[in-house]
Amino acid sequence: MVSFEYLAKSVKLDEPAGMRSILEIRSALAKAFELAQHPLFDDSPVFAVIDDSPMAMHRTTVARMLLEIDTLPRLKNRVYTMSSQGLEMAIDHLDSVERILSQVIGSGQEQAAKLYLGSQLNGQLNYLVDIARHGVITTNQTAIEEYLDTIPSNAKKVTYLKQLLLSYKQREEHYDKKQFAAICKFIKLEKKKWALSVENSTPYFTTPAELLRFISDLITTELEHAIRQQGGYKNFWRDERCTDDKKETEVQQYIRSILDPACRQKSIKIHREVFAADGSIDMTFTYLDLNVCMEIKKAQHAEVDKAMSKQLVAYMQAEKTTAGLYLVLWYKSQGGISLPARYASAELLADHLKNYPVEGYLIEPHVIDCTKPVSPSKQR
Repeated sequence: MVSFEYLAKSVKLDEPAGMRSILEIRSALAKAFELAQHPLFDDSPVFAVIDDSPMAMHRTTVARMLLEIDTLPRLKNRVYTMSSQGLEMAIDHLDSVERILSQVIGSGQEQAAKLYLGSQLNGQLNYLVDIARHGVITTNQTAIEEYLDTIPSNAKKVTYLKQLLLSYKQREEHYDKKQFAAICKFIKLEKKKWALSVENSTPYFTTPAELLRFISDLITTELEHAIRQQGGYKNFWRDERCTDDKKETEVQQYIRSILDPACRQKSIKIHREVFAADGSIDMTFTYLDLNVCMEIKKAQHAEVDKAMSKQLVAYMQAEKTTAGLYLVLWYKSQGGISLPARYASAELLADHLKNYPVEGYLIEPHVIDCTKPVSPSKQR
């Protein structure tokens, strides 16, 4: 668990809000829960007893939310995070309230402090419960999606979702009402989606090679087109002059955002940074029990010639697939980045990679030019 003392010291209100995990949100909520039970509020409770107005906060609501966070399912290599200046301000405010409460008893200012701080704590509790609820809902939904990925049959997915929905309904009184409604709605939509897939049971792809060909075509028709023709190249640079290129990990989200819509139409899941073979695969495309691994490399990387046959193959072996994609990002330009020295153009590097296939594996190499395109008006 994250201590509130550590949390309060990490707040920097004069800087953009950083990422906070669900465990940090829990720490702030627990502190607000603790402060709301301070002796100052004994005869004027912060928590409502019978009041059901929108701003009323019940003790059991907060206690239940803390328990929900403590019993969240573990996700694969990730945890729910959010960034909010409001959360930073809430943490800072709770720190101030704690200091005031430590000094107010016996000061003669109890009544004024009680009215002001009680109202403030009520507002903070409502806000923190809301954002904690969103984190709990999102984590549970992601856990359901991850488990569905392990079920190869669409019919079995539907059966699992039916049983899960029944399980939630049998324990409805144990859940926060808003959370219960959101999770049940999500399960029903997932059940409907997979039920439609069962009705149309002809698979889109039956071999890794078919899945590979589909994704390889997407890289050309969607990703490369977006980068070269729709200004997408800007996502690969930190500055407008295109002199400071981003790391591979920093552009993964953009690449996924371009490929994901077409993949979703074919029920293909895209997973980022999956751990395998003592490293992380940049992306894995999954359809039923078929996998295609994709490694992303900048052209100026020292191992750009070898990573396809070594690093990517190791990941493919770990994922038990023979199909892979090797995506190289080209940044070299006149007056800009000078590497790779061995290749004068993206086309020459692409030809080199295509001329050295890896025996026993189906690997499609792609080299995409991420430099700033020349304006049509300046072309000769």
